[in-house]
This record gives sequence, structure tokens and C-alpha cells, in this order.
Amino acid sequence: MLAQDLPNDRITDNRFDFSVESGMVKADREEIMTDQELFTKNLRLSTEFDLYLFEYPEVAEQIPENALVVLLPEEDPDLCKRNIELAKARQESGQAVVHVWIEKVAPPRSRLVKPRVEVAA
Repeated sequence: MLAQDLPNDRITDNRFDFSVESGMVKADREEIMTDQELFTKNLRLSTEFDLYLFEYPEVAEQIPENALVVLLPEEDPDLCKRNIELAKARQESGQAVVHVWIEKVAPPRSRLVKPRVEVAA
């Protein structure tokens, strides 16, 4: 299958191309990640990391003020690579960078406590 045969939001290529115009990341003969996928994955990770920091505030204390926090999910090497590239492009002069390696994200589960179900007559 050739790149021109793929839908417009998916393209395959043999190199990395982080061009802003394309809105996509091309990774060595693999399906690429769209900007929307990148945003969605990072939104999920950042939400989970925020919840983790609320539960473990001592971890938050280890992060320097104004640091650039880079979330690196070990289960998703493409996202790790993209997040490192984005961090390099966005790091301000003298700004600390904190890499947060995430082994995995557990499946979502309900946090409801003892719900009662009543069928109204």
C-alpha cells in the first residue's frame, strides 16, 4: 500500500517528519500519530498524573518550580519519542526538565463507594 492510498489523516513514511504543517508524526514505516491522537494520549496521561500527585503530594514536592514535566509512558515508545522532541522544542533557557517514566496506566475503574440502586415504583 502506498502513502497516497491511505486516508488523509494517516500516512506512512520511512523517516521522522515533525512538520507542523502536516499535523502528523511519521515513524519509521509505522502508522503515524496525528496531532489529535497526541493531544488525547497526553491529556489522559496528564490527568492521571495530576490524580497521582493529589494522592502522593511528596512526589509533587520533588518537581522544581516552573519545571517542564515530560510524561513518558513506557508502553508507548512513539509517544515517548514525540514528547521528548516536544519538550526539547519548548524548553526555556535555564528551565529544569523532569522526566516522569510511567510503566503503565491501569485500566479505569469506578471510584463510587457503596452505590445503592433502587427501582422506583
